[in-house]
Amino acid sequence: FKAIVFDFDGTLTVLPEVPRHRIFPGFDAQEPDLAWLQEAAFGGAARLELLLRALDELRERWGMELFIVSFAPKETIVRTLELVQGLHHFGEPSCERVFGWQELGGPLVRKGDFLRRLLQERGWRHKDVLFLDDQAENVRSARPICQVFWVRKAPGLSMLEIEMLRESGGAGLVQPQEQLAQSVGAGCEAPEHDRARGASPIDMV
Repeated sequence: FKAIVFDFDGTLTVLPEVPRHRIFPGFDAQEPDLAWLQEAAFGGAARLELLLRALDELRERWGMELFIVSFAPKETIVRTLELVQGLHHFGEPSCERVFGWQELGGPLVRKGDFLRRLLQERGWRHKDVLFLDDQAENVRSARPICQVFWVRKAPGLSMLEIEMLRESGGAGLVQPQEQLAQSVGAGCEAPEHDRARGASPIDMV
């Protein structure tokens, strides 16, 4: 792959959302809660260490560009990564490869549409990019655009999946297309529908 695009919440982290007060403390705390961030948001010291090592090897060993495409606010993503020493993997200090919901164009934009524009701008093909996300709808919308991996066996990428990512450069995570189609359900081949809807049961992975 030339690039890997990660979702943030529930993919890099093990939470559906990182609470703002944990990373931007108010008057009741002078410093961010780093212990909570490591244990609760990233699944413990061992998982966080492996994740950071994998991100480093994806860039240095495999020569990939790493992106985050998330419906979380960009400032939350940037601050969280900064606190765990992981921001430099995504274009520090400009954070040019971190895209929150505002950068995507709003909370109703489909990730597949954003990825299509990204690939067109870079001249990348379907086989050049791997997208990882925990929401079935996002995986469905991206599947015609690039290679995909649906994070669904645990909250966030498991340590085994992170190790596979590190060792194979992502190739070990790519599922056969028939298996993926069965996993994410009907509609994989026709994702050109409006995303202006509430979460459906299949999204609650």
